[in-house]
Amino acid sequence: MIVKILGEIKEGLEAWRAEKRRVERAVEENEVWLDSADVKQLLNIGKATLYRRREDGAWVSKKIGKKWFYLKSSLY
Repeated sequence: MIVKILGEIKEGLEAWRAEKRRVERAVEENEVWLDSADVKQLLNIGKATLYRRREDGAWVSKKIGKKWFYLKSSLY
């Protein structure tokens, strides 16, 4: 049981590290980041859709303070 839980934690940590590297590469390449309002307007979507797409990992996103930003190139 404990081994299974530790395995799941390890998998989650590896996924988090991969996402962190992806975001760091995007920042280093001077990619364009949009805030939530810009994404909603650009794609003509609502708050719920924005949340779902972020949570399912479809878009590269990061939170700075209380505000979410999305990598523009990941939106399409």
